[in-house]
Amino acid sequence: MSRGLEFTVGSTLEREDLVADLFAGGSQVAQINQESGAFEIEVFCNPSGGPWIFDLDELVGVIAAAKVRLIGLRRT
Repeated sequence: MSRGLEFTVGSTLEREDLVADLFAGGSQVAQINQESGAFEIEVFCNPSGGPWIFDLDELVGVIAAAKVRLIGLRRT
């Protein structure tokens, strides 16, 4: 089931490096960060209380695209 997964890359006060925020239907699903030196994903609860259900290929694709974008913007 597609929920129009998308991501944005930006900064946040809580982290030193850029993050990628993943959204579905206007709700934040997860945040990818690289604070530890490795990429980590923090997954959030669905505000409806039910489970998030995504097409696996779409979810993997948006995570991979977000990671590539973060790598491209990484400070050296």
